[in-house]
Amino acid sequence: MTFIDLAKKELNFQKHLLRQFNKLQRIKDSGELSCLIRKTGQKKYYIKDKNCSRRKYIRKNNPNEMARVYRLQAKGLGEFAAARISKNIKLLVNLIKEFEAYDIRRILNDLPTELKPETIEEGLWAHISRLHAVSQSEKPSRREELKHTTSFGLLTRSKNEALIAELLYAAGIEFYYEKRLEIYDENGNIKVIYPDFTIILADGSIIYWEHKGMMADPVYEEMDRKRMRLYFLNGIYQPLNLIVTVDGPDGEFCRTEIGMIIDSLLVPMAKIRF
Repeated sequence: MTFIDLAKKELNFQKHLLRQFNKLQRIKDSGELSCLIRKTGQKKYYIKDKNCSRRKYIRKNNPNEMARVYRLQAKGLGEFAAARISKNIKLLVNLIKEFEAYDIRRILNDLPTELKPETIEEGLWAHISRLHAVSQSEKPSRREELKHTTSFGLLTRSKNEALIAELLYAAGIEFYYEKRLEIYDENGNIKVIYPDFTIILADGSIIYWEHKGMMADPVYEEMDRKRMRLYFLNGIYQPLNLIVTVDGPDGEFCRTEIGMIIDSLLVPMAKIRF
């Protein structure tokens, strides 16, 4: 899932919200609601009708009068929220229209002739090219499941793994997707696993990140339980050197939470690509 795919998804969500709040705006009541807050924190409501010069005090013990307060609050909420969301929609539409995804080769193609190197392997450009190189999955099995492509060319197995990869890449963090790892079971036998994300820290140590996407599937859950046991036997566990995130019941997960993990935990410690 690319950055633009995420923007389009957010645009659809914002349009859905706008439709809901527009319904509130259609409430038929032309009254103007105002509120006075006493020193005790208690609110006193007043309503001024269209052709009336005086405000009417609303008695909270009168259900009919308070019902009108709630109607006007709902209508005001619709107007306030719709204005904010309409602004977001306009920004997203312009972003999707104007944004161009660049990689190093496209930048080189668009350079003026005098700035272009003879080959991409030369000098500074070779260094930049290496920084942007993408390490694809090393897992040999089920290659057909690598269906989701990030904006920088990484293939992942799920859209949420693609989103994590996008956020790690945007933060400049050096990482590998499904990199081969040899660890030992309880009998001392070598087992090969492929952690979702292998993150290199500035001091050379490593943090592994597993994102669990199908915990409702008993087979997947059993495989995950065995993997977590292997991790633990090899000194890999939370919060020392393992991050674990899980999809919600609807298959989604909190982007804000992922961003906080990256910004607060990984950025201060991780090796930055550039």
